[in-house]
Parts: sequence; C-alpha cells; structure tokens
Amino acid sequence: MHYKKGDKVKHPKQEAWGIGLVLEDQRDDKVHILFEHAGQKLLSVQFCSPVKVDVDDSHLAMNQPLAERFLSLCPKGVKDPKFMKAVAAYRALSDQAQTELNEVDVRAWLKRGEADMIITHLVALLKSAPKGLIQSPSSVIKAIEKGNAHEFATLWCDAVYGNEDEWPEDWTAFAELLGELGIHQWSVVTSLIALMKPMQWMIVMPKALESIAPLFGMTLHLTDDLSLSDYDAALALAAKVKLNAQSEGIDLHDMIDIVVYIGLCAKA
Repeated sequence: MHYKKGDKVKHPKQEAWGIGLVLEDQRDDKVHILFEHAGQKLLSVQFCSPVKVDVDDSHLAMNQPLAERFLSLCPKGVKDPKFMKAVAAYRALSDQAQTELNEVDVRAWLKRGEADMIITHLVALLKSAPKGLIQSPSSVIKAIEKGNAHEFATLWCDAVYGNEDEWPEDWTAFAELLGELGIHQWSVVTSLIALMKPMQWMIVMPKALESIAPLFGMTLHLTDDLSLSDYDAALALAAKVKLNAQSEGIDLHDMIDIVVYIGLCAKA
C-alpha cells in the first residue's frame, strides 16, 4: 500500500494514537504521520502498515483552530489564570537569566578565567526549568558540568552576545558542542539562548510544534542534529501562530507567550 500526503490512517496496533494524517508522500518504505494523540511518527511500512480510513477532516483534533483550542482551555484568553500561571514560570526564569548572566558580568568572568561562574548560573536555570521541559535534567546537567567549562561558556556567550552577522556560525558551534556532550534536546539548546532574549528567540518543544505545523501549511520534522535551518522553520511557524492569534483577538506579547500558547493548544 502506498501513502500520499493528506491520507487519513490508523495505526494497526496503537488505537490510542487516534487518527493519523499523512504529512508527505511516502518515500521508500518510510511515511511521516501526525497522530491526534501521539504527535508525529516516522513509520516503516515494512514493519507496520497503517490502515487508511475515511473521516471528515473537521472531526480531526489536529484540524481544530488553535484559537478555538486555546479559548476552550483559557476562556479569559491571555488574562486567564491558567495561561498567566504558565507564563509567569517562564517569565521569572527569563528575568533570572538576564539578571544573573548579563553581558557585562559574563564577559568579565570569561576575561578573568572564571567560566565556572557562568556554568553555575546556566545549571541553575536548567534546574529551575518548568517540569517536563527538559528530559532527564540530571543527566543533562551532569554532562555540562563534566565538559570544558571555558569552551562551553565561551560558545554560549558567542551565541547569545555575539555579532549578528556571525549568528549562523555561533549557533552551529554551540549546537555541535551540545551534541558532543550527548545532549540532543531542542529544549535545552533553545532554553539556554531564548531565555536571554525572549522578544527574539523561542524555546522549542518539538512535539508541540510538529503537531500544529499542518494547520499553517507547514511540515516540521525537528531532528536531533539541532540544525539552524530547523530552528528558522520553528521561528517562522511561531510568527504565523502569533499573527493568527492576533487575528482572533489574542495578543501574544513575546516568545514566552507564544511557546506557552502553543504548548497549551498542542495538549488540547
């Protein structure tokens, strides 16, 4: 059986996953499918043949407009206590990051050979991250602490405070270092950067973004190589989400608002 973009399917053994939407035409034996209750999956048809089904698109959970999902969870919009509580946790963390790791102090620590001070503050941020944002946080922290403090702090500083025209190289160098440390989490690399500049950068939660992307005519497959092109695609999706929310009277102020909005909608 061959699968085409737009086909609706069910997993033959995972009934709880719900209806799946094929995201791209099948290539070789692989097919990308977005399931209602399990997110995006890459399945090999050699081992699993999804069953095609005929359903009304309007009944698919992933096709429900984001604003509708959001308001069903937060009837008062951005003033709803549920939304405000979630935002407050990230906002406090961002304020902490910008205060404790301001550029003047960071560059002074590096100049004096006190990179450990920077690592201490970065680790504190990860420890304070909202529950569920970082997978196996203790393992991530251990990997960072075992690495070369000066190298890690320098590459992080370049990514956050470096020249804009060197951003691609700075991102790549920092992402590659994380990979060498065995850290392949989008939420880690983007948290350590985005908390510093929440008007500009967004924390990436892959499953949430991948699940809503089809609503905006996009297909995201965020791999663990942490490429800048994938991050650019995530930021492009965030911009579309913000404009769509605004058209529905939902004012998302910055990337923190956007990531919380997406997170809530993806779970709805």
